[in-house]
Amino acid sequence: METTLLSVGGVIIMLLLGIIGFFIQRLVKAVDSVESAVNELRVVVGVQQSKFSAMDRDCSLKHGMLEKRLNKHSEQMIDLKKDISAINQKLSK
Repeated sequence: METTLLSVGGVIIMLLLGIIGFFIQRLVKAVDSVESAVNELRVVVGVQQSKFSAMDRDCSLKHGMLEKRLNKHSEQMIDLKKDISAINQKLSK
């Protein structure tokens, strides 16, 4: 009787270990899959960050050029306004 009980208990334990092993194996595969996806995302994020940095540098350079142009145009407009007001004063005399 004891040997039958021990053999049934052994079979149950082996079955439970098999089920646990199966789920652990599936968990390991899922973790590997997630790890692979995370690594791919890290690469993509790194590429996007480098592209963004390059675009940011380009924008900074263009912004500086545009700022200089706008300032120059602004000065020219101020000079033209002064010339127009001087002409208007001469004409109104």
